[in-house]
Amino acid sequence: AGRESVEAVEEAVDQNKKETDALFFYNPDIASDDWIKTRKVVKRIGNHVFAI
Repeated sequence: AGRESVEAVEEAVDQNKKETDALFFYNPDIASDDWIKTRKVVKRIGNHVFAI
């Protein structure tokens, strides 16, 4: 992987920058899977929800 890709992954998994415990995210307006809608929503940003 290139340097930029490695840096992106490191930033994405940096526990110090973690805002929620969300494991999933989706757009509830277009999500078609009922299972994802059963997950507890912990944050909303724009058209997306983040859930555990």
